[in-house]
Formats: sequence, C-alpha cells, structure tokens
Amino acid sequence: MTIVMGLQGKDHVVMAADRLGHTLDGSGMYGFGSGKLHIISAGSREWVVGVAGSLDALTVVKAVSREALEGECAVNELETYADKLGEVCRHRGFEDDMWFLVAGIDKAGPFIYQISFLEQERDRGEGRKWIGPLSVGQTMGYCAIGAAAHGALYFASEHHKPEMSESQRLLLAHFCLTEACKHDMRVGGPVDMAVVGNGPARFIAESDAPVIVARSKFIATRIGELLLAPYGETDLITK
Repeated sequence: MTIVMGLQGKDHVVMAADRLGHTLDGSGMYGFGSGKLHIISAGSREWVVGVAGSLDALTVVKAVSREALEGECAVNELETYADKLGEVCRHRGFEDDMWFLVAGIDKAGPFIYQISFLEQERDRGEGRKWIGPLSVGQTMGYCAIGAAAHGALYFASEHHKPEMSESQRLLLAHFCLTEACKHDMRVGGPVDMAVVGNGPARFIAESDAPVIVARSKFIATRIGELLLAPYGETDLITK
C-alpha cells in the first residue's frame, strides 16, 4: 500500500510519499522499499506523479512517461494522459485499483489533479473505470491518496496555509506522512519528497533532508510533552 500527499503553494507544489511496499507469496507478506514519486516531462517544465494502490501503477506511469506532455494546459493534457494510462492497463491486463496524483505548474499556475482506476459496482457488471482528472488543489490546497490518507490530512487541514514557504511546506508534508505511518501497518518510511515549480522538478530523499527530519521529530515530541504537562503549569482548566 501507499500514501501520497500534495500541498499546493502560490508558485510551487510539494509532493511526499512513503516508501513501504508489500509482496505476497504462499507463506506470508513481505515488505520492501519502493519509490512512489515519478517525474514526467511537460514541455519546458517537469511534473511529478505519485501513485497509490497497486504497484502496477508505477509500471503504467513509466510506460507512459516516454511520451512528453506539452505543459501548457494541465486539464486538457491530463485528459490525454489518463487515456494513455488506461491503454497501458488494458494492454497489460492490470485489474487492481490504482490512484494517481499529478502535480505541477502550467500557464494558469500550480495544480494538483487526481486520476483513479477503480472497480465499479460488481452487480452492475460495469468493471473498472477511469475517473478524472479531477482538480483537487485549487479549493483546499492539499490532497492525499492511498492508505491512511485521512490520517495524513488531519494536520494538513489544520495547518496548511497558502503563504507558507517551500521549506515550511516540505516540513508539514514530512510531518503529516511520518505521523500517519506510525499508526498504519500498510505504510511506512522513509518519506520521499519532491518540489515542482517553474523549473525542473526536484526530488528530495529523506536522507538528504536531516533538518526536516529532526524538526519533524521535534514537533511530534513537543506535542506529546504539552499533552503530558501537569495542570499546574498550564491554563487548560479555568477554575
């Protein structure tokens, strides 16, 4: 399973994803590291795609990414992009649920779009259907897909602000994912991050961001300390 988050700013988008993947055989389930963020070419810019659900989604993204997008109008081009993803799925016989979160900048500014490949009502015989692209960044400025997505959104819904700097948004994304990973066995660190702006997209491995990791741990520790503070040292209760 996977969790992917996107946080939209005024001139950039931050993406973050866990790295835990699972494989099954007759005797059990095994975990392994797997990158879920992929950079695709979009004209003079680069966009980032995060995948959740079946790891076949990574195969699909890599197969389609050979064909560059124009990068001028996301909603128009992502319609074509979704069609190409669907063609690969049908050609290779993939049948598991997949979610795609696409982030970047076009002529209108930063964006986050979601594309889903989901099974419809079994009793209707509708099979699987592509849903999207749906704009999910313009209204709230944040979105998450995959396992534990709601857990990751708790802090984002409360603390994400449009005026945040890139560094602050990276910190929030890392903190949201690491906290969600603590409570759901389906996801786990380390956390990969990426920044999409007007230039080339930047991939940031957790090992390359020790300050963000340390600050994220400090915030979690501080919250715990405040909750455990004796009543006499706080104003929690008004007598």
